[in-house]
Amino acid sequence: MEFINIAQGPLERRARRKKACDACHRRKIQCDWTAPCCDWCRHQGLACTFSRSKRSLRSAHSGSPVARSSTCSASPMSSTKGPNSTSMSQMSPLATLHFAGHDIGGINSGSGMPLFSPRGLQWIQEQTGETTHRLNLATPLWENQTVHEDLLLAGPTSMLGKLPPRQSTDLYLSTYSSDVIRFIFPFVDPLLFRHTVDLAYTPERLNVTPTVEHITARACVLSFLAFMVLILGQIDSAPIDKYRTLIAAQYMLPQALLTCNTTTLQICQLQAICHLVTGKTQTAALFHAMSCRILVTLGAHLNTDTPHDTIEGSPSAEELRDRRQLRNLFWMAYTLDREMPLRTGHPPIINEDDCDLSLPASYFDPGTESVRIQGARFPGDLRLSLLKSKVFRLLYSAKAKQKSDAHLLRDIRELDDELEAWRMSVDSHSRPRLSYGVGGGGSGAFSLPADSTSSSASSSPAADGSGSGTHEAVHRAIHRTMIMFEYHYLMATIHGATGRCRAWSSSPEDGSGGGTNSEMMRGVRLSMDLAVEASRSTLIFLACSDQQLLSNPYWIVLFYPMSAVITIFCDILCNPGNPRARADLELLGRCPGIIKNMRAHRLEVGEAKHAEAVEDFVVELGFSSDVFEYDF
Repeated sequence: MEFINIAQGPLERRARRKKACDACHRRKIQCDWTAPCCDWCRHQGLACTFSRSKRSLRSAHSGSPVARSSTCSASPMSSTKGPNSTSMSQMSPLATLHFAGHDIGGINSGSGMPLFSPRGLQWIQEQTGETTHRLNLATPLWENQTVHEDLLLAGPTSMLGKLPPRQSTDLYLSTYSSDVIRFIFPFVDPLLFRHTVDLAYTPERLNVTPTVEHITARACVLSFLAFMVLILGQIDSAPIDKYRTLIAAQYMLPQALLTCNTTTLQICQLQAICHLVTGKTQTAALFHAMSCRILVTLGAHLNTDTPHDTIEGSPSAEELRDRRQLRNLFWMAYTLDREMPLRTGHPPIINEDDCDLSLPASYFDPGTESVRIQGARFPGDLRLSLLKSKVFRLLYSAKAKQKSDAHLLRDIRELDDELEAWRMSVDSHSRPRLSYGVGGGGSGAFSLPADSTSSSASSSPAADGSGSGTHEAVHRAIHRTMIMFEYHYLMATIHGATGRCRAWSSSPEDGSGGGTNSEMMRGVRLSMDLAVEASRSTLIFLACSDQQLLSNPYWIVLFYPMSAVITIFCDILCNPGNPRARADLELLGRCPGIIKNMRAHRLEVGEAKHAEAVEDFVVELGFSSDVFEYDF
C-alpha cells in the first residue's frame, strides 16, 4: 500500500502560554497578566482570579504513555458515537471504546451509539481543564429519538384502515420500476410485486373478509409505500403519510408472521431499511434479525445464479424470477448484516460458513458508468461488505480481542492490503483517493473551498429536472459518495484497532527502548496516524461535496462524520503539540455547518430538533478542544 506523510516534521510539543485569568478565559481574549492583576481586570475594576480547575497535561499523561500517542482509536466501537440512557453494566462486552490505549467508554446496547464512561469523561476533563457535563448526555444523541406516540397509541382499529387508492399505489410502483433506485434497493421485483398488490386490494374490490394472505400482502404494500416516500419523496398527486403507513404495516405483523414466504421477508426488510433511514437503529436491527431467519428458512442463503438461469423463453420464468428475487433479498440482508456490527459492536447474525457467497452473475463494478445496468447492484459494494465481515471477525470479535499485538498488527496489514486491492479495482473515475487532507505546507494543513459548507441546490444534479437521466445521475453521485465514506471509514476502523494494543502501556515515554518493542510501537503509531488521516479525509471530502445530495440518507450518512469527529477530537487531546492540531481545530469548527447542510428540508419538527442537538454536540466538542492555547 502507498503511505502518505500526514504530518510534516516531528510531532513536538509546542511552548504554551501562561494560563489566562478567569475573566479573560471566559471572554477568550489574551491575558496580559502582571502582578497583582491583568490589564483587562485592572481597567474593568474586576478581581483577577484563577479559580477554575488547573489543567496539567503532564500530570494527565504521567505514567501513561498511551495518552501521548499520536491519535485515538476509531474502532467500530467508537465509530458510532453516542450517549446513553443505560448504565455501563448494560452494554455489550464487545462494545468497548478505546482511545490510544485508554478505555474511554462503551456502546449503548439499545441505540448502538458510543457514550463516554465516568473514567472517559474524567480523562477529557484532565486534558481540557473544562467541565464535561454537556458531553454526558442522558439519551442516545445520534439515534433519532422522535416517537410517534399518537400513531402507536391509536390502536389497531384505526390503523388498519383502507389502503391508499389503487391508482396511488400503481403510481409509486411505476416510479420504482422506472427509477435506478430499483437496482440499488431491489426489495421487490416490479412484475412479481403486481401480484402482491392485486392480492392486497382483493378484499376491498370484492368486499370480502380478508384472509391472512390478504393481510400479509397489505402489510407488504404499506411497507413499500413508506419506503418509497422516505427514499424518493412524496408524489404530489398521491400523498402518503409515511409514518402512519409504516406503523399501520407493523400492526399487521402478527398475522403476516403466521406464514413464511417471500412477501413476509419483504415486509421485514422494508421495515428494517425504513427504520434505519429514519435513525431508528435498534428497531431496524430487530426487523433485520427476523428477515435473516426467514431467509434461511426459504433457502435464500444457498440460491445461486446458474448458466441456465435465464428468463427469456423459459417455461418456469416466474419461478426463476422468484429465485432471483430471493437471492437479491439475501444480498440486501447480508449488506446490512455486515454494516451493523461495525456500528454497534454486536456480532453479525448470518453465518458465512453456511452461505453461498458467490457474487451475482450480473454484478459489476458499481463505479463503472460505461456498463449498462443489467441487474441489481445494491447499496455500496458487495466486495466491501465481504471485507467488512473479515474486519469485524479478525479485529473486533470476542476471539480477536484475545490476540497478541503482533498477531493483531499482522491482521491489520493483511486487511489493509485487501482494502487497497479493492480500491485499485475501482475505475479511476470513482476510485477513492488515499487522502484528502494533505496540503503542501510544512504543517500539513489543508484548505477548503470558501463555500464548501453552503452548497447550493443549483450545483446538484437534483436541480436539473425530473428526467430519468437526471435521477440516475443523482443516484450515481450518492452512490459514489457513499463508497468514499465507506472506504475511509474502513481505513480508520482497520488501523484504529491498534488503540487497544498492549504496547501503549509498555512503551517508554519517548518511544525508545530498542529491540522488538520499539519496532512494534512505531508500527502501532503509524497505524494510528493512518486512522486519524482517514477521519480527516472523511470530513474534508464531506465539506467539499454537495451536502444536499445526502439529505435523504441523513441518518445513515451522519454516522461517518460523527465517527471522524470523535477520532479527531481525541487526537487533539492526546497530541496538542501536533503541527496539524490547529488545522484539525479549524476543521472541527466547520463541522456543525457542514452537518446542518446535510439535513433534509422535510425533517419533521421533532427530527429537526434532534438534528440540532447533534450539531450542538459537535460545537461542544470543538469548544472542549479549543481550550488548549497554542503559540502558532
